[in-house]
Amino acid sequence: MRTIHHKIVVGMFLVIVSPLAWSFSLVDQAQEQAEFVEGLKRDIIKVDHTINVTKEHIKKSKGAVFLPDIIFRLAELYVEKSRLVYYLAVETQGSEQAVQSPESKLLKNEAITIYRDLIHRFPEYRYNDKVLFFLGHELHELGLHEEMLATYKKLVDDYPKSSLLLEALYIIGDFYFNHDKLMEAESFYKKILGYRESPMHDMARYKLGWIAINHAKSDRLHWKKALELFEQVAQSSNSPDEGIS
Repeated sequence: MRTIHHKIVVGMFLVIVSPLAWSFSLVDQAQEQAEFVEGLKRDIIKVDHTINVTKEHIKKSKGAVFLPDIIFRLAELYVEKSRLVYYLAVETQGSEQAVQSPESKLLKNEAITIYRDLIHRFPEYRYNDKVLFFLGHELHELGLHEEMLATYKKLVDDYPKSSLLLEALYIIGDFYFNHDKLMEAESFYKKILGYRESPMHDMARYKLGWIAINHAKSDRLHWKKALELFEQVAQSSNSPDEGIS
């Protein structure tokens, strides 16, 4: 009898406490979101300040050897601000509205303009491969796919020793793969295999395996090739430290 009474009391307690716990949970979530939004606003103010300081630094550094580095940094700051503005829009307006955020797009376009100007003014800048890579990324996010492809292809052609080469090749291959242009995708994935082993090779082989499966619909010999590629990925010992040579 006592056990039954104990269970009834515990049950009543849970019935009372559960809504309270849920209420407190909602309050905590709202508070966390409010704090996150305020943090984003503070970060935007900080980036704005750094942008202004960087612009002043650029004005005072005309002709300096390190001027391209400062300009590169300015472009990165605009990219950083565009992301913060986007996240703020997501939190305050919802993801659908954030996608259409005109301020975020304007900031990305400002970064793109700076990247392009940097390459034009300083064609011998030692980090122009990185400039091209980041330029391609921003073009992709704005949906400027033809310009994005041209940018990554320029990186591949002009900087064959770049540490970003394999990733650029993979991005180009993936674009074609995702748009069902499998012959083009295959050619870029295969280019990756011509370099020293790296984790990017496994990703390329995986996609090449699926392309082989697609070919196998009309040619059964490709099934064997697809299995070989998948086995190579499964048995790979590539590490993130390995790159091109």
